[in-house]
Amino acid sequence: MISIATMLWKTGSFMSHFSLIRKFINYFTKSIEKQRFT
Repeated sequence: MISIATMLWKTGSFMSHFSLIRKFINYFTKSIEKQRFT
């Protein structure tokens, strides 16, 4: 049986990875828009 602490830790690490991926996607789209405008 998985404890609640382990579930919270796994979801926390997943959310941190997800936020990093979102930051990368935002940076990537911004760079594409800059290349498109220039």
